[in-house]
Amino acid sequence: QLESRPFLRVELSDFRDVEPLAAALQGGAVAALGRPQAHEAHLPFILHFLAEHNLAGAGRIRVSGEARDGRPGQPARQTCCSVELDVRAPDGILNHADYTALLRRAGSSPESRARASLQARLASD
Repeated sequence: QLESRPFLRVELSDFRDVEPLAAALQGGAVAALGRPQAHEAHLPFILHFLAEHNLAGAGRIRVSGEARDGRPGQPARQTCCSVELDVRAPDGILNHADYTALLRRAGSSPESRARASLQARLASD
């Protein structure tokens, strides 16, 4: 679109609520908003998660977290893996932090940000 228009981002704690909420908003359920166009509501949750945290399928993920090793006071382990971590998004996903720092350094023009992102992706492969 050519003109500037308000944009409302809604984040939900349960991805199963996205489709019904998008339908309700587009149906005019909130009179003050009119009938807004839902943006990316049709995309699966996992694709949103991967894109927003600069992750790629089967790619490397850098995290910081707290290992669950069975010490008293820790939540019970939930898997039989030898290593289990509790990681909070987005702070614990370092790919996201690296990516946002890269974009900050790249500047504000879309071209320079896209170039920096592609160069970083090629350098990591």
